[in-house]
Amino acid sequence: MTCVISDRGFGKTFGLREQCVRDYKRDGSRFVEVVRVKEEIADVMDGYLEKIAKDSKVLEGYIWKNERAKILIAKKPEGDERPRWDVLGYFVALTQMQRSKKKTYVRVKRIIFDEAILDYTDQYHRYLPNEYNLLVNVVDSCTRQAADVEVNDPAHVYLLGNACDLINPYFQAYGISEVPPHGKSWHAGKTFLLDYVDPGDRAQRKIDNTLAGRLSRVTGEARMIAYNEFSNANTDWVAAKPRRAKFQYGMVYRSMRFGVWSDMAEGLIYINRKIPKGESLIYSMTTRDNRVNMLMAKRADKPLRALLDLYYMGCVRYDSAATRERFLKVLSLFGIR
Repeated sequence: MTCVISDRGFGKTFGLREQCVRDYKRDGSRFVEVVRVKEEIADVMDGYLEKIAKDSKVLEGYIWKNERAKILIAKKPEGDERPRWDVLGYFVALTQMQRSKKKTYVRVKRIIFDEAILDYTDQYHRYLPNEYNLLVNVVDSCTRQAADVEVNDPAHVYLLGNACDLINPYFQAYGISEVPPHGKSWHAGKTFLLDYVDPGDRAQRKIDNTLAGRLSRVTGEARMIAYNEFSNANTDWVAAKPRRAKFQYGMVYRSMRFGVWSDMAEGLIYINRKIPKGESLIYSMTTRDNRVNMLMAKRADKPLRALLDLYYMGCVRYDSAATRERFLKVLSLFGIR
């Protein structure tokens, strides 16, 4: 899996679509474009190759058309010949994962999820519950790799996005909780390559020379948009837990685990992702998380009431910005917004 995070207009979408056409022309391999919900498929398919046809020569001598959830391609026929249509790419929605298992996908080389990491200003899209595992299941359906067969040319997954949301299901899955350095970095035993593109001089040129760049100055979002910065990576309320802090209890929310630690010397509560082995006082925040030896959290539980009071007093600290943003979702269950 490769995740490319760059400023808008960098060309990651164009480059991958162009490469998919090259793949097909070379060996007949195909791509899969992933969206979150079925309703997005038609919008993404509309004009999918138009910019490639306009700005690249890779489609010269070819025609294409949309058919249901596929793009078909054929060499331009001569005279009265009829086009010999073949599948270039499939379109799959994460919410239709069960249905996608019944379909047959052949010669899939690249699986692309554009806008996998959402823009924090996006009011119309949200991450799906259990989104990472939904994507894993889609990949399984599209590749049908046998566990006992070595694949010489395996399919590759691409996640594309702008640097806007540090707290996303893909960073969470690979344990990325801090803003990564610019450039390429490997994770999870070199199975996940993160490419956080340095905008360089291009960022200031965008601010100075484009209409969107000049408009963004008014709201103070110019740097975030042009410089490819994460929106929720500030260090407010982030502090390292001192060694003297004592574990109080654990909390589990949608499989995320949090440890609550108290430092009586400073009067602070520290939240991290660690629950010591053997600890029995663990609250589950939803029935889905509930397991043996866990307590279903109630608003009336004294430890939780005390935690809420300390939060309102500004006495809660977190080990990272990612932990802070995730734990705020837990607090929202108790009416904190």
